[in-house]
Amino acid sequence: MRIKSWHFVAIIVLLLLYINMGHCLATGKQKNEPELKVQSNDVTYLLGFVEDADLYKMDSGTIHSRIRVLPYGVEPWFDRTFDFCGDRTDLFAGKGTFVIFVYNRVIHKDNCNDLFGVFKAVAPTLDPEVRVP
Repeated sequence: MRIKSWHFVAIIVLLLLYINMGHCLATGKQKNEPELKVQSNDVTYLLGFVEDADLYKMDSGTIHSRIRVLPYGVEPWFDRTFDFCGDRTDLFAGKGTFVIFVYNRVIHKDNCNDLFGVFKAVAPTLDPEVRVP
């Protein structure tokens, strides 16, 4: 019995068809919808003017730093008051009143936030010749 050329082509086509079906069944149906991924970063920052600063002692004996800030670009009645854990006055030394606060927005059970850093800010200008030191 001789195998004709069209038999050979039919066998190859059927073999490729079975391989393709097996691959599709193994990988499953592809999703066309994008998958939503949630990323969370509790560290945030605020640019503003320091209006008032005070240290106070809680009933539990811990010391908190209370800072009142006027955020940059808002009306004066929209000031914010933060309670930072511990005595954080060392971070404000030599920075002036126009600063950037970097803090954790998660509040501890003592009703205070962690303050990570305070950086001196310069007032924005539209003059391209002014160089920032």
